[in-house]
Amino acid sequence: MLSLRKIAYIFAMLYILTGCRSPIDEPSVPVTENNQDVGTSIEDSVEIVYKQVEGLKPLGQASSSQKGEVIATKKVNNTKVEIYRVRGDEHVLAASISVGSTNYDIGEIGYGNMADFPIEEVEVFGDNYIKIIGAIGANSPVADYILPDPERPMILHIEAHTVEADVDQDGVKEIVSTVGTAANTTIYKLHNKQMMASDLNELMKAQMVMYDPKTNIFQIQNSNTKLAEWKLQGSMLQFINTNTTAEATSTVPTVPTSTTAPADPIDTIDSADKYLPNKHTPEPPVTREPEKKGHLPESFVYLDEYIPSAQQVMGYSGENNFVGTPIDGYLAPLAIVTEEAALALQAVSDELEQQGLILVFYDAYRPQKAVDHFIRWSLDEEDLLMKESFYPHEEKSTLFKKGYLSKRSGHSRGSTVDVTLAYADTGEELDMGSPVDMLDVISNFNTEQITQEQAANRQLLKQLMTKHNFKSYSKEWWHYTLKAEPFPNKYFDFDVE
Repeated sequence: MLSLRKIAYIFAMLYILTGCRSPIDEPSVPVTENNQDVGTSIEDSVEIVYKQVEGLKPLGQASSSQKGEVIATKKVNNTKVEIYRVRGDEHVLAASISVGSTNYDIGEIGYGNMADFPIEEVEVFGDNYIKIIGAIGANSPVADYILPDPERPMILHIEAHTVEADVDQDGVKEIVSTVGTAANTTIYKLHNKQMMASDLNELMKAQMVMYDPKTNIFQIQNSNTKLAEWKLQGSMLQFINTNTTAEATSTVPTVPTSTTAPADPIDTIDSADKYLPNKHTPEPPVTREPEKKGHLPESFVYLDEYIPSAQQVMGYSGENNFVGTPIDGYLAPLAIVTEEAALALQAVSDELEQQGLILVFYDAYRPQKAVDHFIRWSLDEEDLLMKESFYPHEEKSTLFKKGYLSKRSGHSRGSTVDVTLAYADTGEELDMGSPVDMLDVISNFNTEQITQEQAANRQLLKQLMTKHNFKSYSKEWWHYTLKAEPFPNKYFDFDVE
């Protein structure tokens, strides 16, 4: 009979000989000596591991009993997509697609008064799909990919920002999705009719993974707080270099992927800077110019250096905002944007000057930590300090549901501004019908609660902004995002100072 000591010895040897792990519990990342901190170890490549996930699902036929008012229709080749209100719950927007003579239900894609959902044909997985970008919250996008097969239309639903790219350079485009404050990025690939996915944060044991479709490079941040650049070559993720210019842990961007804003059909309405009820004249300008630290990431600039004539009413750095206290990350009342946005806004300002008007900015770049501050505030339902000034007709508990607050903001990408117009000689703002950041339906661009003059002023702002390549947001007349924003999938967290 074997003694307990011999039995223990046998088990120990088996444990060592089998690689110190069970054969049915293989790790998803190839085992290497220095695998604990990818990007700073001597390991320069990691094999991509895909896992089977829920994939394409057949679309069911649409029910006419659920379809309310149709608010948008778009034809893409031989298909027709309709956006409509759900009967019995007019706040919810849904979509259907007609393939051949049959109408199919896509499901819920948004809320409120949005009708400008991007709908386009994209090439992915070696086939042509209809892509619809919706939103489940302000700047919280969802992407639906519909394969319009006349015999059996299929749909892939992803709750994240998405982009189609041939990331592994095999001639077939995959889907890259990014979501969450810590930028969780996943690659979706169709293999033998099975949907496969690789969670790069899990694979690389990373706090943050961002993807740049222009360069086909992944930026990956581990516990060492440095961003490293990686590129997928075939099935191997290859280390390129360490991005020494990127922000460290204190400035981790929040990504979506693609959030949106999606291309931002729905961008955040969670802002709230300066609001004076029934007034349209901003606070007197600060007599002493705030000191600039000047440590901005590459491609970011101070807006007043491009448009010195503009006014800046930056309420987040003080107490005149919907929270009622200075907001995290706003250390100075300064407007910061990407250089691309600054140049476009400069062109708007130059044209306004001929009409005796100037721009007034209420917010520009917004750190993710500020959005996190909003989230914490929203959980305290007893704090109604600023309700009468900022959301007099809304319950605080519904601000998330109705899209007034979001866990991610297009402002954090650096090319979104909250802006209005004022007379150059007096500084008095044009009457837009509601103050900037009034969290109410009266702030919807096409509201019927304003006068013709107020509507004309909103239209003037929109006409000038869209002329210079900004896109509007229908729920906020003051909210504009540069169409060709340089960081559509990258959210930043450096302080405004």
